[in-house]
Amino acid sequence: MRSTRTLLVRCLLPALVLLSGVTAQAQENASPFITRFHGKVPPPIQATERSGKPFDAGSLRGKVVIVNLWATWCAPCRAELPSLDRLAAANGRDLVVLAVSNDRGGWPTIDRFWRDQYPHLHPVLATDAQLPQKLGALGLPYTLILDRQGREIARVPRATDWTSAKTRALIARAVAQ
Repeated sequence: MRSTRTLLVRCLLPALVLLSGVTAQAQENASPFITRFHGKVPPPIQATERSGKPFDAGSLRGKVVIVNLWATWCAPCRAELPSLDRLAAANGRDLVVLAVSNDRGGWPTIDRFWRDQYPHLHPVLATDAQLPQKLGALGLPYTLILDRQGREIARVPRATDWTSAKTRALIARAVAQ
């Protein structure tokens, strides 16, 4: 019995540690983008502006749009908002980052968190509780990148650094078209 336990500790445990390191490295080097829905038009975003008026998706025509589903209670969501804000600032009028909050507490909850931290993002409140599922999200954050015609370029199913070289290159190609 003791020799079996010793064998597990001496042989299998280091192998598991090695494999977990390889998996972590593979995830780190993997592209964060899913492109299998490229060219498809996503379902409409049902949301309200801070003023209480319905969100008008038509106002975004002709721009590259990043639709970021997030919530104030989601730590990875909050962690990626600063890099989304920097990305939006760097791309001026050609890019809109639509920060679609999924907070059940509504605008009071968003306002307590948001303040003036992200001046380059466009926050809206989802009015359809099923929006994340309709867009294919299994969790938050979840992001769609849309071209100027409203068709999907890619999606990101997790938090990411929106100022990374891979991301900047993808956005630059979308903006240039």
